[in-house]
Order: sequence, then C-alpha cells, then structure tokens
Amino acid sequence: MAMSNRERIGRGMDLLADGLGPFVDERMIAAAPAGQDWVEMLQARSPGKYGRDRQYSKSDPLFLLRVITEEWRVFRDQLSRAEQGFASELWAIRNRWAHYDKPFSNDDTYRALDTMERLLAPTAASRDRKSTRLNS
Repeated sequence: MAMSNRERIGRGMDLLADGLGPFVDERMIAAAPAGQDWVEMLQARSPGKYGRDRQYSKSDPLFLLRVITEEWRVFRDQLSRAEQGFASELWAIRNRWAHYDKPFSNDDTYRALDTMERLLAPTAASRDRKSTRLNS
C-alpha cells in the first residue's frame, strides 16, 4: 500500500529530528553555562514561559524546532535568517500534522519535505566541516 502524504510528513519529521538532534545539542552545549544541562535549563524556564512544566526530549522534532526558533542567537553563525525561517515554517507544519486530521496535498507535502531538506543541509555541512577538522 502506498504511503499517504501525512505518513510521508510524519516520516520526514522523524528524519528531521535524527538530523537536527546532534546539531542542536552541540550548539546548545557550547552556549550553556559550564556544567549545566541545556535541556534542564530550558525545562526550568518553561513554567514561567508557558504556564506549566513541560518535558523535553532531544528526539522530539517540535522541541528541536522550538530551540532553533527561540534560541536563534545560538545558531546565527551556522544558520542564515532564511534557514532559521525554515524552522518556523516546519514548526507550523508539524503542528498541522499533529493536531489536525486533514490530508496534505501533494504540493504541501513536497514543500514540507523540501523545507526539511533545506534546513538539514547546513547542519550536515557544519558536522562535515567539524569531522574534517578532527580527521586532519
């Protein structure tokens, strides 16, 4: 049976989280105060910001997109403003996918998957540059 567009987007979100996770983690570790876990730091801010405690996971695409969008200064040397905009767009797509049981058109699905690829490209390039330096 052929995969539906909703399933394609769901699979894309899984792959997006796999690709973004190490990139976001590396940048946030570097930005966090020494010895402080950045996920716990954001979790501690959550009640004041959102009115309740939230549980965060480095494998959750929404969390990773939220981090890129809300902590944009951490990523400004690696992601252009347009690329950061991709994170905002994908946040909206993820919410539509998760909260509304409406089908995605072929065009919307293509756009979502293309945007995922465009956001992942600079994160992979960043990892490639780092591994090249480590192997030199």
